Amino acid sequence: MNINTKIFITFSLIFFIEIVSMEPAIFVFQDENKHEFAFKLVDYKDIQHARNLINGETKRPHVTGNIVMGTSIINPTLSFHLNPESIKFVDNVNKTCDVSIHNLKENTENSCGDVLEDCYWCNGASKVTKEIQIINSRF
Repeated sequence: MNINTKIFITFSLIFFIEIVSMEPAIFVFQDENKHEFAFKLVDYKDIQHARNLINGETKRPHVTGNIVMGTSIINPTLSFHLNPESIKFVDNVNKTCDVSIHNLKENTENSCGDVLEDCYWCNGASKVTKEIQIINSRF
């Protein structure tokens, strides 16, 4: 085995181990009113994208995803959270899903269907501001 093959295999293994061992990550975004909303990411690329947003190193700053009714440990005062598997980052949002955290909280019962089609939520002012360190990975 030549040196290039050994180097390739070594870096491939390191990359694979990093992806496999990637834990879910919790991030927070602020809306236009400076209200905060925590959300969980499970996809390696999304986690890296959110970290890059915090560091000002990438585009597609706005968080979108499907609402799940029910409380979550990461947003205990709200009766909804985002499905981690549905979260996407976008440059622009559609006006039909652009709702503030406060308005969504006030209209939770009517949000899915009446306010937001298919429970799809976006916020055109959302800005990922921080990552929350997970002490217990049972999220």
